[in-house]
Amino acid sequence: TLLEDIEKRITIRTQERKNKHEATVIIYQMTELMTELDSVDQERLAFVLEKGLRAGYASIAMTSPNIIRSIDVASKIARGFKQSLVAMRISEQTVFSSLNNRPIREGILDLQTHYYILDNTVHKIKVLMK
Repeated sequence: TLLEDIEKRITIRTQERKNKHEATVIIYQMTELMTELDSVDQERLAFVLEKGLRAGYASIAMTSPNIIRSIDVASKIARGFKQSLVAMRISEQTVFSSLNNRPIREGILDLQTHYYILDNTVHKIKVLMK
């Protein structure tokens, strides 16, 4: 499975002490996904979410407020995430108020340009969409 493959890659990269960004794992509808995964895949997802960032696999979970009620390990990890993907100018949003490197004189974002916020640090990235 895809989760099994990512888990193996993270394990190998951790053993080789590689931490340069390799990929970003985006989980859509996490609360619904957790009901569809068996317990083995739930544990794999929890591993990816918990250990991935140290091996270059960042994660973003898109979910509903119902994640607060979820008791599985992966959802608990996702609730503690401190990273996000923002598709608007930083100056126009109000969720992140204390950013370390808030852009000054921010122009309109180009097509497919987003901000990736990790530990209150802003990174401008290009997002590929199909």
